[in-house]
Amino acid sequence: LKILCASRAIRRPRLFANPLPKMPACACAMFALLFGSALAGRVHDGVDQSLSSSEEVDASTANAGAHRVATDQSDTASTIPPVLYAGAACPEMATGTLVVGCVAASGLRKADWFSDSDPYCRVNVVDTRDLESRHWFGKEKFQIVSETMTSATEKNNNNPEWKEAFKVDVMCPHVPESYVLEVNVMHDKTGKDSSLGEVMLPMRKLLASSPGTQSFDLTGSKDKATGSLSVYSQWCASGPSYEDCVSSALTAVHGGQTVTAATSVRDCEQACFSFLEAPLKPLTEAIRKKIFWAKTHSVIEGIADAMEDYHEDQEDHYDDLGDAAEMYGLHGAEAHYDQLEDHHDNQADAWDDVGDFAEDNIKALWKKAAKLSKALSQRMQYTATELCGPMVGQWFQGPAFQISAGKKYSFGSAASLDSQLDAVDREVDKIVSFLRSEWERGNTLPVRKEVPETCSHYFGR
Repeated sequence: LKILCASRAIRRPRLFANPLPKMPACACAMFALLFGSALAGRVHDGVDQSLSSSEEVDASTANAGAHRVATDQSDTASTIPPVLYAGAACPEMATGTLVVGCVAASGLRKADWFSDSDPYCRVNVVDTRDLESRHWFGKEKFQIVSETMTSATEKNNNNPEWKEAFKVDVMCPHVPESYVLEVNVMHDKTGKDSSLGEVMLPMRKLLASSPGTQSFDLTGSKDKATGSLSVYSQWCASGPSYEDCVSSALTAVHGGQTVTAATSVRDCEQACFSFLEAPLKPLTEAIRKKIFWAKTHSVIEGIADAMEDYHEDQEDHYDDLGDAAEMYGLHGAEAHYDQLEDHHDNQADAWDDVGDFAEDNIKALWKKAAKLSKALSQRMQYTATELCGPMVGQWFQGPAFQISAGKKYSFGSAASLDSQLDAVDREVDKIVSFLRSEWERGNTLPVRKEVPETCSHYFGR
């Protein structure tokens, strides 16, 4: 466009009419874009027709690969270790339910001017390694890593009694030291609720402590917290007595009543399927960008070739007109046609340079796309093996995960590579969904590096 806009409309001599109308600057740029778009559309239509049969072959191959992976998963599902029996083989692994009870509070500060506070209890697990801002202008606090569970609100009561229980289901190779149970006493009010104080209880300590109710002084709330909070806790490990343990814990909190408690499920960010997609996403995005820009430069190359041909035709046309003017002795017209001939010659050279530039870029982009595709094929199996173990790593050896960009760029090869990336995304989603469903059923494959040495044999590490 810069080259076109730099060109100027040439003034023609008055005594001889110019067979072409005088065009404003850059008008030919619009013509080039329209012509190039039409050309690209015809090329795409031809490619679509020529690829129809090859796409059917690719689809059948991908479906066969998907069926093989699905069959492998169903065959090996029974070999994924169940967490129910992990406790005996892996003492460090925490699998079970922590029952937490907000029993009562006393001596809470008065948060309203004309009445007592309207307190409720809020329970969640936080990770003290990370901070987050929980409101637009809120102070940064520890990152919440569980669902937030709340009790009913006791209206106008600075000494509330809730007797509500919450369940935190845990399936972790080991509980991080940074995990803390955060129990907040909140004041229910119009707008943003305010804190009346909190209690921070390390998860590891709770899992190792005896069941029962303990009283803790409330802290926080800008050092204005007053009073205490009574919290019941009981750890129920997976095993034969698990159901009886949970039932008795709920009964203890509710004073003899058996109820259904709110539940928060935690995997301690150690389930291997949670990390399968993240290492692969940057590579797939980079390959798609290379494909996009290669297509863009291919369209530019087509426009440049068409414009080069147009200006060469015009150059020949004005050369013929100049010869005719010379024959009839029209020297003014001859000079004018020679000037137009030189103009179109320069334009043809300029568009030739644009085409060469686009062609060089296509080659460089496609070479990079091919290199990244090979790296992605290798990275997928390596990542799956490192995260989830050799069994899952084998699932990434199928034909759907063998990506090839082809030696040379074409619209067909670009469409094929795009299709291969889509197939990879679908297969990875299937594997992640399968591992997630197995985890929810109690068959777990934790991240390999999170498995303690004492548990490595149980998880096939």
